Amino acid sequence: MSAFLRPTRAVTLLAALLLTARPAHAQQEVKTTPAKEVAANPQRYWARGVVFRDELISPPGKETLSIAGTRVHKFTTKTIGDCYADERVLAALQELAPSREYIFAASVFSQQTGFLRKKTHYRVVVNGIIIPADNVSDLPNTIETAIAQIEEDNPLRQNLVTLKNLIVNVQEALTAMAATEQISRAEYLNPKSESFDKLIQTSRRAINDLETETKVPGREQLAQILASLVALEEGALKPAPQPAPPQPTSAATNTPDAAPAEK
Repeated sequence: MSAFLRPTRAVTLLAALLLTARPAHAQQEVKTTPAKEVAANPQRYWARGVVFRDELISPPGKETLSIAGTRVHKFTTKTIGDCYADERVLAALQELAPSREYIFAASVFSQQTGFLRKKTHYRVVVNGIIIPADNVSDLPNTIETAIAQIEEDNPLRQNLVTLKNLIVNVQEALTAMAATEQISRAEYLNPKSESFDKLIQTSRRAINDLETETKVPGREQLAQILASLVALEEGALKPAPQPAPPQPTSAATNTPDAAPAEK
């Protein structure tokens, strides 16, 4: 298994946050935030960058809106509801399959409507999209397939779910870090780059968070995940071989040669 994880297929690389309400020279801090928190309290994230995971319900259509002088396109997610796509990610969003979870990078804007009684609306404008990793290379089945096939109380399935969540958590944090530092994601993924160490640090934090949550040491978690991957590689999902049915054999006859006919 030379390449343990396939490179994430990023629909768009998050180079810089668009439509920022701050001056162009200011560095905008971007934080990973649960989608339900953004939906419940959007005012807390006004003029800030957020990275969240949410399920795409419907891709952008023809409905548009002008925000901060820029035309954006409406689409819908499961938790936040109405979101808006910047032009630079519009084509990528339209290609995404609905009913699947993605990582979105966005900025929150406010708009006022009405004349006498003004009402403030908060708009979540997406400017970056990442498809979370969900498979492992050189394995006979993807993690998603394995999780779907194995019963919920099976430790093998539980370990694969843990692995998937670790990968997605690191991707989510990496997306926020790339947006904050305005550095290409490729820099963090290059082992020869100085930024690669930040990816390692982010991975350590994800493991530390897992330790705190589960009270299980990181080494033990790694051992369990590795054992599950080896089991998967060795055919844990393959059905047990069935004994071959007996093959019919022809009955042998040992009859004496017929006596020669008398003359």
